Amino acid sequence: MDTPKMLVMVGFKEPVWTGLGPVQTGAIMSTSQGEFRSRYAGGQISLINFSPVDIAGFGALKQKLVGRALDEAIRRATACSGLIAVEHEVLPYAQNRLTLSDRKDTLGLNKPAVYYDVGDYVRKGAELHTFPITKRFAEALGAEKIIRIPGFVQSEHIMGGTIMGNDPKDSVVDAECRAHDHPNLFLPGGSAMPSGASGNSTLTMAALAVKSADAIVGQMKSG
Repeated sequence: MDTPKMLVMVGFKEPVWTGLGPVQTGAIMSTSQGEFRSRYAGGQISLINFSPVDIAGFGALKQKLVGRALDEAIRRATACSGLIAVEHEVLPYAQNRLTLSDRKDTLGLNKPAVYYDVGDYVRKGAELHTFPITKRFAEALGAEKIIRIPGFVQSEHIMGGTIMGNDPKDSVVDAECRAHDHPNLFLPGGSAMPSGASGNSTLTMAALAVKSADAIVGQMKSG
């Protein structure tokens, strides 16, 4: 699984010149918490600090502008555009899984087959909770144009596939990321996570790696 990301394009009257400094300058985390989570997903809202020059360029070219008019259109759109990202938590779904397909790679090994759907929990969260807040946030910033890009994109927070659990019937590794059926095989990191929050999962992955390292040392000493 991944952290389902909704993108919202915003246009301002005055220049904001995103693209200077760090990629992400801050995030609103409070929107990821609340009693509503029993019904739909929460998410964190971030003003992404990418330069929109590519989007501005393609937009100006679609208008069939040339010369100075093209240059001015690209400069204005680059200066006055922004991108807001909303990253949602995701529930574990049994149908979201990693299996082996019938297709073979160059070594003759079965290629992986991945099925992944963000689920209605996330879709409802975006529709009922995070997009309305994002719209108010953009309006408070002075946005004149607010466009929600349909669907969700990846956040590249790769999780799941060899999930953690107590029962070998519905999980792959135990609490120390040790494979249920191979005592000397450890699979630490994001693959052991059975669900994902709206925040970046890097620190959790690192913590699982440290936990597994301690278990490996302990196992070697006891052996």
